[in-house]
Amino acid sequence: LKQRLAAKLKNLYHTDQNIDVRLYNNNGKIQLPVGYEMADLTIQKISLDKKSDKFSALISAPIGSDIETQHIINGRILRVTMVPSLSHTIRSGETIKASDIKWISLADNMVSRDTITHKDKLIGMTPRNQLKAEAPVRLSDIRRPILVKRGSLVQINFSTAKINLTTIGKAVEDGGQGDVIQVVNNSSKITISATVLGLNQVEVSTPNNNLVLMN
Repeated sequence: LKQRLAAKLKNLYHTDQNIDVRLYNNNGKIQLPVGYEMADLTIQKISLDKKSDKFSALISAPIGSDIETQHIINGRILRVTMVPSLSHTIRSGETIKASDIKWISLADNMVSRDTITHKDKLIGMTPRNQLKAEAPVRLSDIRRPILVKRGSLVQINFSTAKINLTTIGKAVEDGGQGDVIQVVNNSSKITISATVLGLNQVEVSTPNNNLVLMN
């Protein structure tokens, strides 16, 4: 019924913007006889106050053969944005897949700069902490899956058109694919910046690091 009311109200507003309906009399019940369904309810009239976004709807419901009763439903509309959420709980370390995503409506005034609004920002990421289902997700809630753990040994690669150098180092911090982290060269004991390439593999790209690798 809320979906049908929302569709009617969108027509009254002459807008394609997503809206949601909040009902004031949630404790009220519309009871239908056996054999009748929600589709048998009829929205007879809607009165709308566009300044307050409040509305009142007159609903007709069958109570028997050719007999109907009427109900008044009051509520207000909320302008909403559809945002991706999770269809089930995801724990830290688990990678979010496209099949894990469920879209939910979120009131526009609840959408912050940190709120994720595109599914591409979620897919392939992992929660920093456990995330619950059907809740908005913030950029600060997720990160790339950890491929290099702090304190682990890593292979450091340096390549140019003329040379390829490889040595071993120790990660100073965690990092995911594409992250720039600090790594200590085991031979020179010098700390350098390196980009995470894969599992326990990093790459340096500045000429100065060439000298660091050869020390």
